[in-house]
Amino acid sequence: MGILTNTVGSYPTHDIGEALKAKMSLQDLMAGKDPFVTSIEAAVADQLRAGIDLVSDGQVRADMVSLFAAGIPGMKSDRGRSYITGKINRPLKAITVKDFMLAASVQERMLKSKGS
Repeated sequence: MGILTNTVGSYPTHDIGEALKAKMSLQDLMAGKDPFVTSIEAAVADQLRAGIDLVSDGQVRADMVSLFAAGIPGMKSDRGRSYITGKINRPLKAITVKDFMLAASVQERMLKSKGS
């Protein structure tokens, strides 16, 4: 068995999501439309084309610390810096599960289309 390959860190498709977010209407954002779906799909597709064994969601929304700090009550993330603002509490909802589930569905969809 060989060494499995993976990527570490943020995949460089963050700007795609940010550009889409800037173009989206407030109604779209309030309705829960996610501008980063395209970024995650691009990250997964590129990793599959490159032959990566352990495909990730690409961590495209923000750096890991800011992403988690923004989702944890008692923490704040502002301009790339994270701060403790009060008592640290358990997150009210999962922080990265949705992105991992999307990445898994994109990977499955792409691998099925390759095998057809």
